Amino acid sequence: MDNYETSHLQYIEAKIAYEEKRYEDAVLLLRQSAFLHAHFKTYELIGQSLIEMNDYNNAQEALENAYQLNSRSNKTAVLLAQCLIKSGDAERAKKILNDTLDRNSSYSPASSLLSKL
Repeated sequence: MDNYETSHLQYIEAKIAYEEKRYEDAVLLLRQSAFLHAHFKTYELIGQSLIEMNDYNNAQEALENAYQLNSRSNKTAVLLAQCLIKSGDAERAKKILNDTLDRNSSYSPASSLLSKL
């Protein structure tokens, strides 16, 4: 089995762990997966898991990686904006949310979060 296949299997296992609310297990598996094959969905799920654990600083780092790999993902953008707001960077969060709405004006999670700022 090559690195991509191993990485994909770890991602699937991590997704199951996340759905079972085993966030620490999910993060461990996802970090191993990302080491083998970096993919924005892997970093996005790391961020989501860390948010569930109220670890916004590390979630922001993971979501920055996801956003660098795919800045057009609406979900990644909103998750990153949430972390930026928690860290006090509302201006950058607004920019990311506005960019998201420029691409997809009907994306309600972005417009809802922006309306709270």
